[in-house]
Amino acid sequence: MAANGASVAMSGLNGGNRGEWRAGSFGGSYDRRVTRSRYFDRYTGFRQGAQITIAIASGDTPSIAACDLYEGRVDASPAIEVVLDPVTYICAFLTADGQRVGEMMIGAEIAADLSARSERRGDLDLGGRQYSVRSLHEFENVQVPSGTPLAYLIKRDGRAIGAVTLDGAPSLVEAVYIDDKDKMALSLASVALALMVDPATY
Repeated sequence: MAANGASVAMSGLNGGNRGEWRAGSFGGSYDRRVTRSRYFDRYTGFRQGAQITIAIASGDTPSIAACDLYEGRVDASPAIEVVLDPVTYICAFLTADGQRVGEMMIGAEIAADLSARSERRGDLDLGGRQYSVRSLHEFENVQVPSGTPLAYLIKRDGRAIGAVTLDGAPSLVEAVYIDDKDKMALSLASVALALMVDPATY
């Protein structure tokens, strides 16, 4: 993808819970809230909410993405924390008048040994098209994978249309053969994924 795709400029997503974002020809603002709550001295619940506005939306084009993330962990011992409720991240895409025109749902797959590393997979439905989303954890030329996602690969009909990398400042690569509908879906998904706070690092 990096060798054959087109690099798309992303900006405004380097930190902070409020700001202005841009991904290629799409842009807008975002407002993110993150909380961590502890119950009964053993169970920790992590929640993130985010609202992303899209500045150039019109007609049946999405103008708001309302996202929510949740994960729950329990202390198995003083030194071991076990994921009880894996990460679930849901974004609803809405028009200016509140009509739902799409959704992205990402879920974590816990490793067999209950380790912190968990691959995330999900689906994006936008503009009548369905896409698959998968996290990537491998560094180039490094055998040990990352415990948290380094990037997300997005496909339509089994064919990669783009990827967003999260190792450092977020960056976006688009396949050269995609159309404007794919570009919008890829840009919105990439912004939502770049704004997703990983509970393991918070």
